[in-house]
Amino acid sequence: MEIDCNLLSLEELQDFVEDYAKAARNVLKAEGDMVLIHGAHCQLPALLFSKVFNRRTDRYGPQSFENRCRFAVEILDAIRAAVGDKLAIEYRISAIDMVPDHPTSRR
Repeated sequence: MEIDCNLLSLEELQDFVEDYAKAARNVLKAEGDMVLIHGAHCQLPALLFSKVFNRRTDRYGPQSFENRCRFAVEILDAIRAAVGDKLAIEYRISAIDMVPDHPTSRR
């Protein structure tokens, strides 16, 4: 993803959360069964979860595990609020993104 998670405002992050919820509502309208949150491979949720990429100093910063998980939890909560229990949610994560000098990690 060509985005620097450190430059996004709190409002922009909340817009992304709402975008995930809107997408889930669209899946429900299309009679889908599940949604997949791609929280790996340098996608925004992975960048915020990573101590390698995340240099924020606010509530999404890498100072604690809770902070690093906050964006993903907000996405999941927003999706569940939007669709109830009518869709399954799969969340993809990659441990390789967390390795500072791994060949597939992009800085």
